Amino acid sequence: MIDGGSGGIVRKGDWVFEVVEVRARKVAEYGEPYSATGTITIVDGEPHIEGLLSTEKLTASDKTSLNQYVGYLGYDYYITSIFIDKERVMRKVGVGDGK
Repeated sequence: MIDGGSGGIVRKGDWVFEVVEVRARKVAEYGEPYSATGTITIVDGEPHIEGLLSTEKLTASDKTSLNQYVGYLGYDYYITSIFIDKERVMRKVGVGDGK
């Protein structure tokens, strides 16, 4: 879908711009120091949450916020990965209602 601004895809002249990556930061106010960060990247039509780094353990509320944002983007799940014994293990996580 190419339109005037919604849906993350916009045409400007001979270029089509598509939003495929979002930087997430846990912070009380934009511009202030943040305590956690991560990236949501859309790859082959699937959202991936990567690079979650935090100064403290992520809470259930943090996970709910991530789920809600992925749901807001229109997805029912996201893919994330962890390393177990030096092996990357990918898993699909449902976001519930999320919207």
